[in-house]
Amino acid sequence: MVNKIQQHEFSGTHVLAEFYGVTIPLFDQHEIETVVNKACLKGHAHVIKQEAATFANGGYTLFALLKESHLSIHTYPEHHAIFIDVFTCGKADSKKVVEELATYYQPTSLTLKTVKRGIKDDEG
Repeated sequence: MVNKIQQHEFSGTHVLAEFYGVTIPLFDQHEIETVVNKACLKGHAHVIKQEAATFANGGYTLFALLKESHLSIHTYPEHHAIFIDVFTCGKADSKKVVEELATYYQPTSLTLKTVKRGIKDDEG
């Protein structure tokens, strides 16, 4: 008898975002975790575990291990800025996760970079 290895979605979307001009306070750890969880749900991503750290300047970093890959969010309250990194495979939508975060934080400007991963140049 041969054991069959379960196949997982190989390709995915990696979104890097920078939010500037964020006026919502960026010090509340519980609020940030709640907002990230809601955004992941809207993007059909499943949070397995979160780890976080708060820094002397009030900045906050949250890393979420997702069933579909990962999310990290780094706040810079002194600059009214947030840097976000979301990579998902399968049916999860990393763009939707970032859109939900932008809807909540209402940055005055943002930059996005989207990278398709797991797709060779001759495939897509």
